[in-house]
Amino acid sequence: MDILKRFIWCSVSILFCFFTLLSAAQKKVDIAGTEETLYPFTLEQENPFFNWTIDNKNFSGIEIFAMGEATHGTKEFFEIKAATFKYLVTHNNFRNFGLETSFGECCYINDFVQSGDGNIDSLMSGLSFWCWKSQEVRSLILWMRDFNTNLPDSLKISVFGFDMQDVHAPLAYFYHVLTANALGETAKINELLSPVLSKTQAQTYRAIGNIESNYSDTLKYMKDAIAIWWRNNLSLLNVSLSTEEIENLSFCIDNFKQAVNNFCDSASIKNISFRDSCMAVNIERMQQRENSKMFIWAHNGHVGLSPPPRDIRKPMGYFLNQVFREKYYSVGFVFDRGLFNAYEYVKISKKEQRKDKNKYTGSHYQYRLVNCSLPHNQQNTLTNVFSAFGFPALFIDISESNSPLFISVQYAYGLGAAFYGIEKSSVEIIAKAQYNGLVYVDSTNATSLITKN
Repeated sequence: MDILKRFIWCSVSILFCFFTLLSAAQKKVDIAGTEETLYPFTLEQENPFFNWTIDNKNFSGIEIFAMGEATHGTKEFFEIKAATFKYLVTHNNFRNFGLETSFGECCYINDFVQSGDGNIDSLMSGLSFWCWKSQEVRSLILWMRDFNTNLPDSLKISVFGFDMQDVHAPLAYFYHVLTANALGETAKINELLSPVLSKTQAQTYRAIGNIESNYSDTLKYMKDAIAIWWRNNLSLLNVSLSTEEIENLSFCIDNFKQAVNNFCDSASIKNISFRDSCMAVNIERMQQRENSKMFIWAHNGHVGLSPPPRDIRKPMGYFLNQVFREKYYSVGFVFDRGLFNAYEYVKISKKEQRKDKNKYTGSHYQYRLVNCSLPHNQQNTLTNVFSAFGFPALFIDISESNSPLFISVQYAYGLGAAFYGIEKSSVEIIAKAQYNGLVYVDSTNATSLITKN
């Protein structure tokens, strides 16, 4: 009887502590005349705002959880997103990780996290976008590989890229699979792909930008020629490759087509939402293929449900929301002040130009990847409200909120890969129209870049 009493007492005590901690992690506050629930957290917590997923009765129905970032170089944004993804994997059965980069690049990462193929340092150096070449992303990739160890394929995390601005990476992986399996006539494949693969990514971009080179016509021809080769050789490939490998190669071909259309097709160029519409198509395609819950890592400007005020470009999240409705959940990030990495447009002195003529080639300005900073801005009306609460970080679900703060035009810091000064760093935001939830970080630091080249 004493043992039973002690068991009951311990159980009640544990439940009491749990619910006490849970309630302590919530803060009821007044925001512009309406009562709202904040979920403050510290950046040291393993699961930053896990209690929100417990409170939100509709969370179990979310199929695609997308998290943005207000800059591409903020350490806290990356760490919060990584911690959130880990929680969703271990507690909510999320198994797909989508990154804002080329599908071909992420195929190498997927091979690594699923089977251990490859080398983490080579993977990181092979990424084309500087912001993903960080210790924060590297650590997350290694965590995914460790999580997958000894799991059956059906329970493993998979990684894919959904962006479409790269003509090089999709063909590089396409070539890698064909040559690794000795498929097709090597000379023919080399001839077919060499106009792109004989150049570096930087060289292909310069060639596309050089109108006199007619490189765009070359890419258009390649797009059609690769499609013909694929149709003619598909039966052979089906004999030697798995269904997943065939689907990956098909995805690479389509990803290449998207990139060519993005750069070379006049109708696509005029469609200012073309890139985001393609990214949404790629995510939908992967979700149908894998038929499991998916985490999306991208910029605020892509995950939003609608464009910012006075912007007619429809973001990726708009198209996904049209398809998935309440199964799509979008989180935007905002911050009060701090450090971050970004390209800064700086003037080059004549002395520097003379020192390295090949590097600057007569240009007086150059983008440099540097640590940037932004101070507290009194005119940032959205973040000033959050800042007044005094929390280092917080999450708020605004999907059901009617606070005037979230349904009217406010201001917050928001920039992409480049920094053009304080005066150009704040953007308009109608929070509820653009996002389902918001993460606020009071003070930020820069990501730990592996390379600044």
